[in-house]
Amino acid sequence: MRLIFSSSLIFVAAGWAQTQVDLRTQSRNVDFSKAATTKPAKTGTVLPAACSAGEIFFNLSAPSGAALYNCQATNVWSVAGGGAGSGSSGSIPTVTVGSLPGTCNIGDVRFATDAAVNGGGYYLYFCKAANTWTQFGYEAGASGALAANCSSVPCTIDTTNAVPLKVSANTWLGANDFSGASQTEPFRLVTADPATCVSTSREFIFNIATNMLKTCAAQNTWVAVGAIAGPVLSAGQGYFAPYGFPGENNTAIVWNSDNTGAFACTQFAAPYAMTLNKAGVILGTGPGAGKGLIIGYMDANMNTLAQGTLVAPGGSGNAVVTFRSSLVLQPGIYYQCIGSEDANTTLVPAMSGAIAAGFSNTLNYGSEKRVVVCSNSPSGTGAGYALPASCGTATAKQYPVISTVLLP
Repeated sequence: MRLIFSSSLIFVAAGWAQTQVDLRTQSRNVDFSKAATTKPAKTGTVLPAACSAGEIFFNLSAPSGAALYNCQATNVWSVAGGGAGSGSSGSIPTVTVGSLPGTCNIGDVRFATDAAVNGGGYYLYFCKAANTWTQFGYEAGASGALAANCSSVPCTIDTTNAVPLKVSANTWLGANDFSGASQTEPFRLVTADPATCVSTSREFIFNIATNMLKTCAAQNTWVAVGAIAGPVLSAGQGYFAPYGFPGENNTAIVWNSDNTGAFACTQFAAPYAMTLNKAGVILGTGPGAGKGLIIGYMDANMNTLAQGTLVAPGGSGNAVVTFRSSLVLQPGIYYQCIGSEDANTTLVPAMSGAIAAGFSNTLNYGSEKRVVVCSNSPSGTGAGYALPASCGTATAKQYPVISTVLLP
């Protein structure tokens, strides 16, 4: 009797020791319908990187209705009822949320009702990187040609009055009618004519310093539109005397009589287009040995255009200076500038004596400046004696108007 009793105790003890059941091998036709709760899937906030076919996973960070995943193939998760993803990524259908979740997987899409609508479609968000949401939509670019308006939904895109800038040249086709425009500005505005231009382009500029419209008539050559057709000057034919010729009794006067070292410039008007290469002047006493006399010409902004230097001609009488480059004049305002290294140089003026002094005062009436000295001075010596690139600051001065004649 003791042996049987002992065996029963052993059997009961063994039965109580078994607390876990392997449902795969120890059960059949399992019914959980009466269970208080069931959790048949593994849970977490991020999909496991690895899985085997048939596993399921409940993503606690996913939105309602898109949290249950199944592993369709090794390491390939897909949302139940959705498309396939890879590894920790998953493709989730668009879900409407009040605010974006703090975490997301690549490929997630959300329609956030609290989003700021700055452009079309800005309620829509894509997860482009782990836990990184990016708004999707459109907005106006930098050209200014299109404008997006989302003050109300649906958003709109429309053209604006601004014309976009093009990097390449514009080609106009057909008829373009600007007659109804309130304002047109078809020309490039400059204060000095550009140094270069291409004749085949027939480009135009409007020089606001001279109030002249010009076109490129030849390579690097600007010609005033509507300019008065003057005589064609050529070698041996024609001349231009901007200040007229001196009287019979005009005597040479000391140049630079105040010995300031400045050179003087006198304004004149060119009535028509001409190309000139030389300037003639009448000397009373030329500059001393090794010293130069400079005659040059500046534009209306007092930038040097052409010049020539006469070296120690000595004596008196007519002297001709050849320009280092041609002087091309269009109808407009210019300045003739003269300077000498030798303060004892004398030149014959267009008028003599007190008349010459009074005439320069008339030209500089009030605050006007037609006879001036410049803050920038010539440089070099002898044949290298030359005008500065520009006058600098011009100051009205009582200087004689020197008589010259310009030759082609």
